[in-house]
Amino acid sequence: MVAVAVRASALLLFLVMLLAGCAAAAQTPCKLTVQLPVGSGEDVVYVCPNSTVNGLVVVESTAKEVVEGCIEVECSNCTLLTSSLYNFTLKVKGDSRAYPIKVEVGVEPGEVKVVCRCSGAVEAVVKRLVPKASWDVDVDLIIPSDSYGNLDPRRERFTVVAKPSYVPAFLRFISGEAREGHLDLLSLACVEVYGSGRFTVVLLFRSLDGSLLPISSSSTESLGGSSSSRLKQGVVVLTGVEGGSKAVLPLFTPVYPEALVGEHEVEVLVYPYGSSTPIVRKTYPLRIVSTRGEALLLTAFSALVALPVFVYVVVRYLGRGELKDVVLCSLLGCLTFAVVTLPGQVVWGLSSILGPFDWVVHGAVYDALLYMLYVVALALRPRVGTLTMVLFTKWIMYSLFFGRLSVISVFWQATTCLFFEPLLYLTGVARGRLSCPRLLASLVPASIVDKYVDLMLYAALYRLYYADWYVVLYSVGNALYTIPGIIAGLRLAPYVKGVIHE
Repeated sequence: MVAVAVRASALLLFLVMLLAGCAAAAQTPCKLTVQLPVGSGEDVVYVCPNSTVNGLVVVESTAKEVVEGCIEVECSNCTLLTSSLYNFTLKVKGDSRAYPIKVEVGVEPGEVKVVCRCSGAVEAVVKRLVPKASWDVDVDLIIPSDSYGNLDPRRERFTVVAKPSYVPAFLRFISGEAREGHLDLLSLACVEVYGSGRFTVVLLFRSLDGSLLPISSSSTESLGGSSSSRLKQGVVVLTGVEGGSKAVLPLFTPVYPEALVGEHEVEVLVYPYGSSTPIVRKTYPLRIVSTRGEALLLTAFSALVALPVFVYVVVRYLGRGELKDVVLCSLLGCLTFAVVTLPGQVVWGLSSILGPFDWVVHGAVYDALLYMLYVVALALRPRVGTLTMVLFTKWIMYSLFFGRLSVISVFWQATTCLFFEPLLYLTGVARGRLSCPRLLASLVPASIVDKYVDLMLYAALYRLYYADWYVVLYSVGNALYTIPGIIAGLRLAPYVKGVIHE
């Protein structure tokens, strides 16, 4: 029994050594990898008919000694546009060589066979190229987008706001700097591809005359001084985009952004990954705008006209008005701050979840109560300057309580009063002729102007841009909330008059 066991162990050991030797003999001294197209390891590749496919052949040494060999490329039913034979020498383990290949495919399926011969070993890889005439693929461009690939509801689609440069024009003239060298993030864009597979997406930014715009997706490309980097401007390439996914990319420009203002277009081309023929071609309009011109004019008007008139009206009311009138306006201003402004800040914070449409909830509380108290003040003291004094007191309370004294608030108050007081005088409200039609005819249009001024001042001083439809919706929508406030103020005014003691 012992002898049998020994013989069996010896036989088993012999078989193990024999298998190990066979495995060592079968192992090739180099490893062959074929990427067709580049980055793809699939054996069957779908391409467009009558297109070219770029690939890469990589050979890597797995032996410790020097390895010499050759690579042969054979094509069946397709045309090889590069060399069919490559000789290589690999000196150490891990050493590798890469060789590009380019294949032209017709309308029939073809095969590419790559054979690697080294130290007596042979390894072959076969790739099948299948032309596909129809593709169930589509693409969509979202610009400007947020970091998640969604369109900002405060922005107009295909409208990019080019914020003015921080370098004044006269400094550019003195320094001799015209346009180049200014790094700026113009916008974010999102490309969404519908379909299965991997694709290459090319975006061409062009003006209407066909010239490429100085826009790229890399800040280094925008600032590069070589001709090769400048050629990339106006062309953005996204490779390896998976179907059904979104690709968000930044857009940079090396010129001063206001130089790009105008009407342009973006052409989007979708290619099967590695193929040279596009399967989807779409053109989208692109409008690049700067800060609204009326915003800048209105800001200048507020500073040069409205503010001096506002100061004059306040000083005149304080100098010529009776003390009881000044005190009454101050009390009403403080009451407005306590009843309207403070609760309005709470409602504004809660309604901020609605984003740019927070005014839908906020206005229902704020504007209705505010104009109710405005009507009460006008009913108690129907004269020019009363509403200005109430607004002035409320603004002082707001600035002191919240610590938000800003240039915008000063200009806003001044411009608001400049439009309110003339309308109140022309309709007779400031001359004691209070009625619902007169109040509606004066306060509702003045409210529309008030909200419009608010947006335009923010647009000018903070370099914002609002879509036309949003400006109209915001201004008119808020003004509609003043109507129930005006009606409620008319009904409340007689009761307040009854408790006022002269």
